[in-house]
Amino acid sequence: MKTKNNKMTLSSEQFKWINEPKKWHVSDGMVEITAESGVDFFLDPAGYHVAMTAPLFYVDTEEDFVATVHIGLTMNHEFDSGCLMVMSDDKNWAKICFEYVSLEPYIVSVVTKGTSDDSNATAIPQDTTYLRITRKGDCYAFHYSMDGIEWILVRYFDLPGSKTMKLGMVAQCPTGDTCTVTFRHFDYQVKRVDNLRISV
Repeated sequence: MKTKNNKMTLSSEQFKWINEPKKWHVSDGMVEITAESGVDFFLDPAGYHVAMTAPLFYVDTEEDFVATVHIGLTMNHEFDSGCLMVMSDDKNWAKICFEYVSLEPYIVSVVTKGTSDDSNATAIPQDTTYLRITRKGDCYAFHYSMDGIEWILVRYFDLPGSKTMKLGMVAQCPTGDTCTVTFRHFDYQVKRVDNLRISV
């Protein structure tokens, strides 16, 4: 991980895997991950669907931060998605996703504290978007942007856990055969944002 002016330059050697996929590639600021059939991160509160199987490409961080990524995928199956995720442990994590829901691309968020919730924010009429996670201590905000300029708040929440958190990119394919997700321009800034509702 190389830093300049508190920004992280993507270096695959500094990242680690949870559930490393068979097919993935990193080059020129791009990460491409192919999720295999049936993989997901979700702990259904009713117990019907419990999965911690999707590939997560992550770095460890102890800092307050603003993390942003541009994401694109071909959506063929219900719940195909690419996500930006923060994780304390396998029972405490949260993700903001660009996901195929009822034949439309949606911004979806999940916060897990023992079990997961599931919240569809809004449908967006395009096949790429920007996702952002901002951290201040145990508090987090999710934002998305269609152009990388104007940011819209999805949710603001707390996620108690360890000081060291996993931050990374996830590809999911819970119902289809495979799903390839392309992440570009992953940007990590060590920064304390006082008002997490307002993206910077």
